[in-house]
Amino acid sequence: MLFDSVMLARIAADLQRTVIGARVQRVFMSGLDEIVLDLRRKLPRPQLMLSWSAEFGRAHLCADAVPGPVTNLPIGDILRKHLRGATLVGARQVSFDRILHLDFANCVGLGPASKASLVAEIMGRHANLALLDEDETIIACAKHVPARVNRYRETLPNLQYTPPPGFGRLDPHYVTPQALAHAAGGRDDVALRKFIRGTINGASDLLLDELAVRSGVPDDSAVDRLPAGWEDAICAALVDIIAETEAEGPAFLYAHETGPASPEFAYPLVLQSSLDLTSARTEDLSEGLEELVHFKQVGRRIRERSDRLRGFAQRALKKAIAREKERRKALNQADDAENLRRRGELILANLHAIPSGTEEVSVTDYYDPEQGQITIQLDPNYSAKENAQAIFARYKRAQRIRDRVPELLRRAVVEREYVEGLIDQINTADSLSQLGEIEHEMLKGGYIGEQAQRKHKPPTMGAIEPSRSASSDGYAILYGKTGAQNDAVIRAANPDDLWFHVKEGPGGHVVVRTDGRPDQVPETTIEQAAGMAAALSRWRTDRRADVNYTEAKHLRKPRGAPPGFVTYKDFKTVTVAPVRLPDARGPDNDG
Repeated sequence: MLFDSVMLARIAADLQRTVIGARVQRVFMSGLDEIVLDLRRKLPRPQLMLSWSAEFGRAHLCADAVPGPVTNLPIGDILRKHLRGATLVGARQVSFDRILHLDFANCVGLGPASKASLVAEIMGRHANLALLDEDETIIACAKHVPARVNRYRETLPNLQYTPPPGFGRLDPHYVTPQALAHAAGGRDDVALRKFIRGTINGASDLLLDELAVRSGVPDDSAVDRLPAGWEDAICAALVDIIAETEAEGPAFLYAHETGPASPEFAYPLVLQSSLDLTSARTEDLSEGLEELVHFKQVGRRIRERSDRLRGFAQRALKKAIAREKERRKALNQADDAENLRRRGELILANLHAIPSGTEEVSVTDYYDPEQGQITIQLDPNYSAKENAQAIFARYKRAQRIRDRVPELLRRAVVEREYVEGLIDQINTADSLSQLGEIEHEMLKGGYIGEQAQRKHKPPTMGAIEPSRSASSDGYAILYGKTGAQNDAVIRAANPDDLWFHVKEGPGGHVVVRTDGRPDQVPETTIEQAAGMAAALSRWRTDRRADVNYTEAKHLRKPRGAPPGFVTYKDFKTVTVAPVRLPDARGPDNDG
């Protein structure tokens, strides 16, 4: 997740404006790599979140953080001991780097009138959190970094704190054209973008893009080929960016125009360099980060649960395919039953001519109109009569298979198609609630083993309701994304409602309410409902798909059929383009 120096600069400025002088009322961990300082001040967001996560590292104000269901870490106990009741007296960003210093006074745990600093280094996989005393000796740190891990600096309790190396880069607050010109000396063959990244602190890719657009200086040109005055243009653009960054104001959630409608990052600037992005305004950067992190963390939980359920479903599909193949093979072998009966009768008809110990015999085939010869393989260890009896036993077994296996094969095909549908539902689920319904369905179907059930507590499901929408003509539409929702759609359908489902394959059910007049439903509504059914199938990415539809009274759910399975008759077929589902949205936090 993007959290660069520009973002930290805005957060530090917001902290200076809103929470300086606030007392720490409570300290708790909301996750294994997140600490929250609950501030005693009436604010829309009275909590300060600090995360040293490699993926979600950040600092911002929040409102609704709660203690997480995790074992408390030592850093949490120590911060609680020293900072509870302390007063926040300063918040500053260090040299426009991703380092935030929070200064506290009246730290009871360190003695009367004592001071301490909490340093948040928000640097990806190197992120850390350290509590320092007045002499900058480390009291505690979230991650212990010994010399064998980092030879430049150790980060351990009771050692003097050493800040991350600055590599001689300039603080952009104090960059001048003369300083840029001096730094560029002797680096004529270096592209401007690479030069600025190595010269100015906090030059993230996004900041470099914005500098190039706002200054009008091409950043892919070598320094010695830049137009005269490029230093002044870069510095002027940098001053504007920093002023906009540190000013009080809104932030923006940015998303790609061509991708899903989901935020990619939050930023405090109106970006002029990213024309392929759409933006949504938030009150401030803290609000934008809260929304973004919630979305991304829920998205990660969705991916993790999807991967887990997909593994169970793929194992079930492998078994279902093997079972179907085995039953097809048995049925093919059973198709030879009539030939077995004929061979047994031909042996009995020629008992007198077949000596014991014969391995094969050629006899006249009385069932052949031309009375030709047929060769029959025999077991030489048995008499001709015993060979006939063995063949008749095989004939009877083949008859039993021929009578029973077609139904077993049908069930195997239904199960295979059902599991394929489960995998399709897992692949397209966009919320934890949908995945919870699918998991509950798989538990009931026996696709998740007891050991896995014990490791992951099964979800409890209430009443399942179908999703609802309306056509452009005003007709109510019900549809399902999971097997349980599909069953709910069928239960809710009236006999005269129109039911839609993709032709020959698993998919979601769609029902159009007709108010008892199915013959008056407009073609536009039929095409829209059919397009939704196509979108709920594996053909959602195709240009066109065949969809069957009929009145709900022609549906029948066989006894013992899996969720969402029905048979139907008297249907029509329409070929349509899949449409985007009307309630398409980002992941939620339920389930």
